[in-house]
Amino acid sequence: MNTPIAYRPGHRISRISRVARRLPLLTAVLPLLMGLAACAEAPQPLADVDYSGWRQSTSAVLNFPVPGHGPGLRRIFVNDAGFETGLAEDGSISYPTGTIFVKEVYGGPDPAPGADPAMLTVMIKAPGDPRSRGGWIWVVRNPESGEETVFDEEFCVTCHANANEEHPYGTGNTGERFRDYVFHTPALEASAP
Repeated sequence: MNTPIAYRPGHRISRISRVARRLPLLTAVLPLLMGLAACAEAPQPLADVDYSGWRQSTSAVLNFPVPGHGPGLRRIFVNDAGFETGLAEDGSISYPTGTIFVKEVYGGPDPAPGADPAMLTVMIKAPGDPRSRGGWIWVVRNPESGEETVFDEEFCVTCHANANEEHPYGTGNTGERFRDYVFHTPALEASAP
């Protein structure tokens, strides 16, 4: 039951009238509070990088099926940190924090000139990040919508661990040296005959 509330001596208003008088204030403050909440909750994108000036990690045409990346053409770009990383004396490679590989994955093995990639798969070297696996954050980004998925389980790192063993890609790693989960390493591609 709606009980009247005393407002002033001799003047009574209902609870509804009291709320209605405060409505302009609520309508002004509520959008501001919602906007602040949205800003606080929106995670910063990890793979929203301009890689257009980066070099490709390999000159090989990667248009064959690969587990996890499908049968489409792939072009791999790496930032300067990845190119500045050389081989250790034992032939291993370990990339510094901040190295980023961006793999453009196309819908088929022979996309039309100027076609946009269907997805980007991104490796970000961040060993201290709790989302990293094998020292890398593994991200899939939809270039059209900007939506990102971070793979914080073992799917990506399990497959990429094969780069640290002998494998059929790039230089093959016949010496089974640590390659820091990267199949097409710029240091080795540059020195290949």
